[in-house]
Amino acid sequence: MSNATRYLKGALPLLVLLLAFLALFVGLGLALDTRTPLVVVASGSMRPVLHEGDILLIEGVRFEEIRASPIDGDVIVYRRPFDGRLIVHRAIAKEPYALITKGDANSAPDPFPVPPDAVVGRWTGLMIPHWTGLGYLTLFLRGELFPPWGPITLAVLIAAEAVHLSVRYLSRGKGKGGERERNEDAEERPSAAG
Repeated sequence: MSNATRYLKGALPLLVLLLAFLALFVGLGLALDTRTPLVVVASGSMRPVLHEGDILLIEGVRFEEIRASPIDGDVIVYRRPFDGRLIVHRAIAKEPYALITKGDANSAPDPFPVPPDAVVGRWTGLMIPHWTGLGYLTLFLRGELFPPWGPITLAVLIAAEAVHLSVRYLSRGKGKGGERERNEDAEERPSAAG
């Protein structure tokens, strides 16, 4: 078996895992009619209903279907107009062409209305809770917690793994070549017994 084949065979489980995760993400998006089916809550503005680090399952929703109420309005995800960041807030009022939103823990509504094309989706009520740590890990690696250490850590880990795999690949190649040379030398030399 060649070194390249061994290398690919070793990387195959990771590749399969990544493809399975991507297929799950795309499948969820198609089933829930949104390009962003999973959203991590990045702040405490929705306490006590949602906490920083909760991972929400989001479904696509038409503007007309969004229920707006300060008490039990839909929790929606929208893109903030000036930087595109995803915000998770409650729809508290509806105007003809925009929503007024507010975080449950905030004292005032958001300073700008949310147009229909900024709405990413509505929370389904299902989530992976913050205490699992998965949401915090995501926020850390994206640089939203303890910036810039998350992206730096991720880059270092990727570089270290690339170096590790390269060294392993190269050392296997030298080891096999050396073995082949030793075997050829042994065949050329006459044995001491003969």
